Order: sequence, then structure tokens, then C-alpha cells
Amino acid sequence: MAEFDSNNSQAKAEFSKLPGGSPQIAILAGGLGTRLRPLTDKLPKPLVEILGKPIIQWQIELLRGQGVRRFLLCVGHRADQIEAFLGDGSRFGVDVKYSHDGEIQLGTGGALTKAFAALDPWFMVMDGDSYLPIDFHAPIARFCKERPLGLMAVYRNQNRYGASNVAIQRGKVTVYDREKTDYKYIHIGLSILNRQVLTHFPADRFLPMDAIYKDLVAHGNLAAYVVRRRFYEMGSFEGIAALERRLFRGQKQNEEKKSL
Repeated sequence: MAEFDSNNSQAKAEFSKLPGGSPQIAILAGGLGTRLRPLTDKLPKPLVEILGKPIIQWQIELLRGQGVRRFLLCVGHRADQIEAFLGDGSRFGVDVKYSHDGEIQLGTGGALTKAFAALDPWFMVMDGDSYLPIDFHAPIARFCKERPLGLMAVYRNQNRYGASNVAIQRGKVTVYDREKTDYKYIHIGLSILNRQVLTHFPADRFLPMDAIYKDLVAHGNLAAYVVRRRFYEMGSFEGIAALERRLFRGQKQNEEKKSL
């Protein structure tokens, strides 16, 4: 179960101001999924199944459980299969819209800049292979209170679950560097951005999200929010195995509670 604080009054107040009473989340779902081959030879990564359910469905159900119902999927590789599965999201109790890379791969940042017109003035953005059993209301409340241009959710990792790539000081990200591994924190695949951040970058060109984050760091505009529970990445076989173990334990615990 996620760490869900249903009494987070500030987040709930912000939700009430938004279209449909929900923040918008952009999911970066256009990658090739090369680390999951051969599973991704004929499937896009979001449709790879974990315990009989596609990755994207796990993400949607997790977020829906915390009141997030508006999704913008940035898609590219095998986008038609993702759309055929999700449709408009109504059968999952959410609203799903799409932004397409087009004929060329734009990278994660390029996909986001192309989606600019469809984005809210502020929005969450999540990696297409992240599973985050956290209270999403908490970073939203922090962002809405302080109104930085960007906020990055991080975990005190110390190279346990991948290479730690973030340094923070006084509530801000001071270093974001995926080439080095001597930092304490790691980006967990979730950020909140003010849409105006994207106006500094050209549309329809290849751009990694790293470039956006590093620009924010360079100007002192990227806040850090530290989560207390570990993250799960679904972009590798090792990551999927770790998440399967966690989800299986959760399912078993739920069955035991029902039997009492």
C-alpha cells in the first residue's frame, strides 16, 4: 500500500481548483524498452506484464487510488498498441490523452516539449517505468506552497537501488549527474514542473529530460522532496523481479486480511 495521507488539506485544496478535481500527470511512455528484450520485441514497454497486469495499468491504478485521474501519455514506439489497450481511460476510471513523438524519436525531454500545448500550467511528470508506493499528495503540497519552477522527488539511496545521482542542500537539488555515483540521493522518476520551464527549449528536437533538470539546477530552480520509502523501476528484469516480490507480498497480505 502507498503512504497515502488523505488528510493532507493543502493538497486536497489544490486538487479542488484543478480541472476535474485532479492534477495532471504526464507519463513518459515512448521509449524502446531495450533492456527488456525480447519481451519488447513485439510489445511497447508499458504493456509488459507484471503478475498478469501491464506496467501502465499498475501505474494508473496506483495514482487513481490517490485521486489522480488526468493522464497525458507521451508516446512513440508502438503507440498504437498502448492506445488500443488504454483507449480514453474510461474503463480504468481515469481520463487519458496522448501526445505523439511522430516519425522521429524526440527523447524524454523532447516528448514533453512537444506536448506543451496539452500541459497544465503545472503538472507532474513520471518515468514510464517507475512504480512509486508513496503519498503523492505530499510533494504536490510542497510544490504548491513554495511554487518553485521544478521539484524533484528523491530517495536517500546511497547506491542501493541503482546509482545515486543527486546531491541536495537546503531543500534544493545542487547536483544532478547520472554519470557519477558518489552522491547520496537518487531521482525516483517523479517531478513536478511549471510549464514555463519548457519554453527555454526548442520543440520537435531530440532532448533528454536530463537537459531540463540540469538547466533548472544551474539556475537554482529545482527543489528537492525526499521520500521515505524505496522506489521500484520496471525497465529491467532485475527491477521487475523486485517489484513482483513486493506486489506478491502485498496481495498475500490483503488476502490474509480478508480471511480474518
